[in-house]
Amino acid sequence: MNNKVLIFGGARTGTTTLSHCLRSIAYSVSEKTKNLVIDEPLNHPMRKPRLHENNGYNIIKCFEEAKLLHKFVVNGDDVELIVSRLTAGELYRVLDVLYEKYDCIKHVHDTVFQMNNKLLFDYAADNNIKVLYLYRDDLFSMCLSKCMCAQSGKWHTLRSADREAVDEAVYEPIPISKLQNTYNRFNLSRDVYTKYLNSKGIDYYKIRYEDFLHQDNDIESRINAFKIILSYIEWPYVESDYILKALSPDTKQYTDKHYDKIPNIKEIYEWRDNNCE
Repeated sequence: MNNKVLIFGGARTGTTTLSHCLRSIAYSVSEKTKNLVIDEPLNHPMRKPRLHENNGYNIIKCFEEAKLLHKFVVNGDDVELIVSRLTAGELYRVLDVLYEKYDCIKHVHDTVFQMNNKLLFDYAADNNIKVLYLYRDDLFSMCLSKCMCAQSGKWHTLRSADREAVDEAVYEPIPISKLQNTYNRFNLSRDVYTKYLNSKGIDYYKIRYEDFLHQDNDIESRINAFKIILSYIEWPYVESDYILKALSPDTKQYTDKHYDKIPNIKEIYEWRDNNCE
């Protein structure tokens, strides 16, 4: 593909589904292992990329090539990158390496400071990278879904094993204070990034979750929305079972049958009705 892409959004806005679909397109049109999509290299630097047949680089190799291994911090058995420790130049260096190897980066803004997230937009503008900005109007469902994911340890159901695990999960009560804090955080950052993009005159494409992956949207409407996204980034549409499965309404992680398993769901709905827009 000629155009590089940045998928940017909050948790539970459809970024994983979109990255899976773009990954399928990348494999369909190129035999080069570098022409791939990589998920959250700045959020989870030690995670191996979701690559076809496990080909490709571990994310940490990109930081090594950018001479930034000294920025990693050891916490017990875990090794993580404190992204806030990167200067603008250092962030640009690792992005240079990442975009040399991959056509598309998926980034979730929740765990990274706003300043660093804004630098991603600047980098995209400086390097003619297409920005796909995903958001969700229904902040309550976004917060509830995130809290349930934290309990189940599953953040998507694109694999049958994950679907089964989510369906069989037993949920504990979700404290209203936790929902309130999550809601407040999401609400505060709601317009921050679109205002920044607009103030800088950076071209981007907004993808509203409710227009793309809402539970009432059938497979045809989801495919049409995906084709419009592909038109913006100038990637071809190549249908595959992989894409059809990812866009299927059956992959929606949580429905009423899951919400009803939360012991204090009635209290949660009452809080929603009294406090959420």
